[in-house]
Amino acid sequence: MPKVSLSAFKRVKEFPDCGLESKNGKLWCRFCNEEVDFQKKSKIETHIKTSKHLKGKASLVEALVNQPRIDNAMDANNQWKSMTEAFVAAGVPLHIFRKGSSVHDWMTKNVKNGAGLPSETSLRRILVNSGQDDMQESIRILKLVSSFYQY
Repeated sequence: MPKVSLSAFKRVKEFPDCGLESKNGKLWCRFCNEEVDFQKKSKIETHIKTSKHLKGKASLVEALVNQPRIDNAMDANNQWKSMTEAFVAAGVPLHIFRKGSSVHDWMTKNVKNGAGLPSETSLRRILVNSGQDDMQESIRILKLVSSFYQY
């Protein structure tokens, strides 16, 4: 009986949903971040039953389940947009939100979702993308004025 030529790619197809992939002709486990011998089927079966593999698979599934949903990201974007509009309307320059500033540090520690505070540039972009020309003009003027005064 002729010997059948096996490849890592064929083993990936043979074991779907096990976190295996073919890289440069080798069989690689994404859950364990290690190479797996693909020549013997029993070696693969043993590997996918190890505690390391099962823990890696569980942690990846958990990470995917806990990943922020898009509607949550949109809500956060709207909150930052509202905050930015309020600060701009009050004449507060946006450079106070630069990383390392006392305002940025305070918001990161004390505001819910403060760790997700966008950068000064991103805050400007949020306003520009909202299509509010008056806000864009206010930002331009505040940038000009704040270049003369450093807080």
